Amino acid sequence: MPAICASIMEESVEGFLKAASGVKADLIEVRADGLSEPTAENVHHLLSELKKTTQTRTILTVRKKDEGGRFEGTEDERKNVILGSLHLADIIDIELNSPIRDEIVLKARANRIEVIVSYHDFEKTPETEEITGIFESEAAAGADYAKAAFKANNPSDVLRLLDACQQMKGRARVIAISMGELGSISRIAAPVFGSAITYASLGAKTAPGQLTVEETKTAFKMLGVSR
Repeated sequence: MPAICASIMEESVEGFLKAASGVKADLIEVRADGLSEPTAENVHHLLSELKKTTQTRTILTVRKKDEGGRFEGTEDERKNVILGSLHLADIIDIELNSPIRDEIVLKARANRIEVIVSYHDFEKTPETEEITGIFESEAAAGADYAKAAFKANNPSDVLRLLDACQQMKGRARVIAISMGELGSISRIAAPVFGSAITYASLGAKTAPGQLTVEETKTAFKMLGVSR
């Protein structure tokens, strides 16, 4: 049963809490790298306040700049931010190629926090075999959810992603995304092919080609996607 995740990025804690107020989704992605000052203290404060206002499960993401995020500090600084609030989240997102990945995964396991190991390519979509290989590498790295997002430059790119997603059924829980306007259909189609989570916005998009939460719900209803 695919989950809809409301991905929120705001510059202030107050702005984030306002945006998250009354959200009707299965998950909230806390894009903490969007804060004007994404310090360990500010992120901890944000998650602490968020837990007081909602029971919706949260994904903590502190995305580094070269993977499409806004965090510009060192990996040690980012590690301190994540570890300082890890216990307040339900799921942690860390990139496959990050040097702090293994430590984050181990700490999450010790705290019984689920892990998304993610990979992003903002230029292209590789061949199906390479996509499934990335999913498998993420699963081997300790992912509860293996996530891969690729830029769709043509419809065939989307089809290859969906094929890879379907091939992973029974092998790993995956999150598959085609980015860009051509890839928008994957936000709805990928869950049909086995993607566990689809990300949607409440307003400002946090990724190219993202739909809103309401658009996603409407599309799922029209297609008869069970939730």
